[in-house]
Amino acid sequence: MSSIIEDVAMLVRVQNPHDIAHAIVQQTEEVRSEHAVTSTWALPALPLVNPAQNSPVEIVPLDPLRKRAVITLNGSGQIIIAHSEAQALHLQQNIQQAADEGALFTVPANFEYTSKAPLWAVGVPAFNPPNTVGAKGSVTAPGAGAVIASIGTASLTVGLTYQVNVVVYLDGTIVVATDEDNMALRFGGTTIAPLIYPGVNSVPVSTGPYYINVATSNTINVIAVGAGSVAAVYHAQIYATPYPFSPTSGIVQAGAVVERLDS
Repeated sequence: MSSIIEDVAMLVRVQNPHDIAHAIVQQTEEVRSEHAVTSTWALPALPLVNPAQNSPVEIVPLDPLRKRAVITLNGSGQIIIAHSEAQALHLQQNIQQAADEGALFTVPANFEYTSKAPLWAVGVPAFNPPNTVGAKGSVTAPGAGAVIASIGTASLTVGLTYQVNVVVYLDGTIVVATDEDNMALRFGGTTIAPLIYPGVNSVPVSTGPYYINVATSNTINVIAVGAGSVAAVYHAQIYATPYPFSPTSGIVQAGAVVERLDS
C-alpha cells in the first residue's frame, strides 16, 4: 500500500510575535583562517664557464594551502621562471626554448601566481663585449731591447688582468742565426715570455694566450731581445682583453609574498 502526500501544512503557534517581528536574520558561513609568508632570494648572474654555478632556486614550493603568491623581481638583468629545477637549468643553457618550457623576465618585473605547483628561478648570464685593445709595429734592423710594438699605459686599466695574444713574423733579408726567435713579450721591464718563430720570410706565428696582471701603470710590448741583422724587418701585433670576461647582469633579487590557508 502506498500513499502520495501532495501538500503538507504545518501550523505553528507563536506566543511572542511582537518579540520576533523585527528580528534580524543573519547568514553565517565558515571562514578558514589564513596568513602571509614573505621570502627573498638573490640570484647572481654568473658567467657560463660552469653552468652549474648558476644553481636554480625554488622560490615557490609545492603548497596545496596556497591561495596566491605575488612575485617581485628587482635588480638588473634577466631571470628565467620555470616549473622545475631541470627546466630552469635547461633554459639557462638554451634560452630559445623558453616559449615552450618557461618564462623569461627582464628585471624589474612582478607577477601574480595562483597555482599550487612550485616555481623555480635562475639568473641568465649576459656579457659585455670585451674591450680589446691592440697595437702593431715593425722595425728594420732593431737594436737590442728595441720595441717592435707596444700597447701604451693609456689603453690599460691598472688593477685588471689581461689576456694577451701576439702575432710576430720577419721579412726582408733574414739571418737565421741572428733573427730567429729573437723577440719577446714584456710588461714594462719584465719579460713575460720569449716568442718562438722561424727565421723564414713572411710566415706569421700566433702565440698565446698570456695573462698579465696590470698591477702598476706600464706598457705591454714586444721587443727585440738582441740586435737584429742589418736588413731584417721585425713585425709584431699585440691584442689585450680584460680577463675574466664579466657579466653585465648584477644580482637579481626575487621576492615572494604568499597568502596561504592555515592547516
